[in-house]
Amino acid sequence: MDNMAFTAWCAAEQGKFVLQRETRLFQDLLSAWPRRGHTMLHVGCGKDCFLHMFWEDGFDVTGLESDSRLLSELRSRLGSRIEFQLGQYDCLPYDDESFDYVVLPWALNLEPSARRGAVLAEAVRVAGKGVLLGFVNSWHISGREGLPRLANVSSMTPLAMFSLLRPWFSSCTPTVRSVLAGPYGSWRSGSFWKPWNNTVSYLPFGAFVGVRLDRRSMVPLTPLWLHAASPAQEPSSCQACTMSGGAMPARSGRR
Repeated sequence: MDNMAFTAWCAAEQGKFVLQRETRLFQDLLSAWPRRGHTMLHVGCGKDCFLHMFWEDGFDVTGLESDSRLLSELRSRLGSRIEFQLGQYDCLPYDDESFDYVVLPWALNLEPSARRGAVLAEAVRVAGKGVLLGFVNSWHISGREGLPRLANVSSMTPLAMFSLLRPWFSSCTPTVRSVLAGPYGSWRSGSFWKPWNNTVSYLPFGAFVGVRLDRRSMVPLTPLWLHAASPAQEPSSCQACTMSGGAMPARSGRR
């Protein structure tokens, strides 16, 4: 799907519905990561579905894209807020642990299966604290009639993804979420399946699956929804230092 067709799909009712659920999934997974003062590399940022969301969430975002035309368009729209880099997903032009986090919301779906391992290995190499990725689930009941056909991307099974991730299970902790559990035809606001499509599941049964890898040396924060469900407490000085990696950072809103 070319960029104009993809933009048109995103603006249509079904595209909006799908992207809203994917956004909800990524927000759930991101809730465990500290944000202000933390750097993030967005690999495969060309479609700009989530790039601005990551920036608004408070991360210091750098976008990497292999398509120079898409990168030029992004620079013209967002260049003053986000740094951009031209490069290949399987050969990132950065040193080890150059960023706190690396995210690949769609990049693995755009790569042939033979290159996915190399793309993932580069993401883990460059990330100092964690990696976030998304993939289209070929185990979903819609099969080829769902996201693969709509967005012209390849899909993979959760088993194949976890096989790719296996080399890092000894040093990283995985967290899995999925959305869009209903069939392809139910991806609209008035569907009977809306509760199932809206739910962020802890099982990889939805049409779109997200995985967060946290390095064992980094303890994720308590998710924001858990804080909201319990009385607010001031952290002790020891807890505050643990969460910020040292001195407490000054908190300021994004302008």
